[in-house]
Amino acid sequence: GGVALVTLNGSPVALVRNSTTSVLALSRVCPHQGGTINTGGGGFICTRHGAQFNLTGQWVGGEPTSNMRSYATTFDPGTGALTVG
Repeated sequence: GGVALVTLNGSPVALVRNSTTSVLALSRVCPHQGGTINTGGGGFICTRHGAQFNLTGQWVGGEPTSNMRSYATTFDPGTGALTVG
């Protein structure tokens, strides 16, 4: 488990480790008004208007909006390489 906040190609992304071989990549740009989403409350929260999301990117409270955008990921346990997109 765990969350890493990173920037990929200039875009803020959250990497959520689900298991030793599974990582979920979520855009940290809020789908409502484009604010930056940070960690908070056991999940994520938009700093602009307070929308709340769980660790899978599903909207769970605060300002109504859609879910966080996710990106496809591939993890190679042999090399430790994570590919996003």
